[in-house]
Amino acid sequence: MLTGSQAAKASAIVPWDGEIRLAPPRAGQPAALLERRPDLLALKAQLEASNFRRQQAAAEWFPRLFVGALFGRDSLELNKIDIGGARFTHASALLAMPIFNAGRTRALNEIAESNQGEALARYEDGIVRALEDVENALVAARDERLRGVSLQAAAASADAALARAQSLYDRGQVDLLPLLDAQRTRLAVRLVANDSQTQLQLASVRLFKALGGGWQVFEPASQTH
Repeated sequence: MLTGSQAAKASAIVPWDGEIRLAPPRAGQPAALLERRPDLLALKAQLEASNFRRQQAAAEWFPRLFVGALFGRDSLELNKIDIGGARFTHASALLAMPIFNAGRTRALNEIAESNQGEALARYEDGIVRALEDVENALVAARDERLRGVSLQAAAASADAALARAQSLYDRGQVDLLPLLDAQRTRLAVRLVANDSQTQLQLASVRLFKALGGGWQVFEPASQTH
């Protein structure tokens, strides 16, 4: 029921061996991975906004031309005789020179330039922190993977020792105490090995988070021959 299959096909169900298989990250991944991080996306948006505000402040140095227009109708009279309404149009233009607001314009540009530099510094700091997160996650995943290999080898040795102790106990060559000691050792080693697998999963999650969404999508397609 849990697998969505029929009871007649139960023999095709392969039990889980307890081993966690995680795709190891490869070297040479593109830097575009970090661009998906939400914090870097926010910092990048703030930097782009400050760039636009800087351009807007720079435009204050140029003169502005304001054009106004007035449209309507008015009545016409000739020798005090009303001859009907007529349309009229009035257009005017005003040229605003920034020289009269030089102090205000200079202050706006200085503020915009300062905000732009601050946004750039925050973006660069965010990139450095992102790289640090990725490096720490990579080191933790590598160390835990090596630790897991050693613990799996120790667990295999403990399994072999338990099998030997069980064989000796079945033949009456040892009493129950060595068998119980072998069982306790095997359980202890298995518990540590399982904890290592959990830590490896957590390290992979931290790496997935540091990269802003994993790395598998950027893996090159495998070539089949």
